[in-house]
Amino acid sequence: MDVSVWDEIMAVNLRSVMLGCKSVIPAMLAQGSGTIINMSSTRAVAGALDLVAYGTSKAAVEALTRYVATAHGAQGIRCNAVRPGAINSSKTAGLHASTGVDRFLPHLLTRSWARSRTSRTPSSTWPRRVSLR
Repeated sequence: MDVSVWDEIMAVNLRSVMLGCKSVIPAMLAQGSGTIINMSSTRAVAGALDLVAYGTSKAAVEALTRYVATAHGAQGIRCNAVRPGAINSSKTAGLHASTGVDRFLPHLLTRSWARSRTSRTPSSTWPRRVSLR
């Protein structure tokens, strides 16, 4: 992989998240609370041979998210990352075809959607807020 490609992926996927956190944390500290939601990917933990820089950048986003949450949780700032799975779009069609995901993606998306419509978790089982103090 060309180093310039690596640097560009890190700039877009990791540096941008760091700069976003850096820009909003002062205002959140001033108001006493806030929530930051960062975007990760299942590639952060996939360990696949393709998309090495992308997966590495998303794993770093998860690490950064934990550090921000640890550093500012006691000050009322929550920081979490979401890790969406495969997304079917015109831009990802080529990737899905090259990795074979296109064969089972419609089934996964339909199954996940159906499961989310039929099974609901009662609110009494949801996690309670935990203080980091």
